[in-house]
Amino acid sequence: GIPEYMLQASLCGITYPLKIGNFTLNTSLLYRANKSAKSPDAQLTVSWYQPLFKDKLLLTGFLDIWSQDNFAGSDKDVVILTEPQFWYVLNPHFSIGSEIEISQNFFTFDGDLEVMPTAAIKWIF
Repeated sequence: GIPEYMLQASLCGITYPLKIGNFTLNTSLLYRANKSAKSPDAQLTVSWYQPLFKDKLLLTGFLDIWSQDNFAGSDKDVVILTEPQFWYVLNPHFSIGSEIEISQNFFTFDGDLEVMPTAAIKWIF
C-alpha cells in the first residue's frame, strides 16, 4: 500500500511571483509536515501559465521538489514531480495538446527517472 507519510502531508509557506521578461513563474517555498516524519521536510513548487502567439499556444504546468523519509524510514529522499503541458488552441472551447509527467522517487522509491507522455484533447464549456 501507500506509505502513511504520503497520505498525511500538510503544507504551509510563502509564495512569490518571479517575473522573467513577459513570463511569470509562481514560486512557493513550503514547510511540509506530516505526523510520521522523523524530521522536518521542505517543498519548492513552481507553476506557470504562459500564452504565446496571440494565445494560440499555451504553456502550463508545475514543478514540485520535496524531501521526505525514504521507504525504509532510515534516510531522506528528494522527490521530483513535474507536469509541463503544451496546448494548441483551435478555438476558445477546443484545444489539443500534451502533458509529460516526469518524476523521480514519486511512488516508486527506486530512484529511477520516469517519463510518461500523454496526448490530450480539451473542451472548455
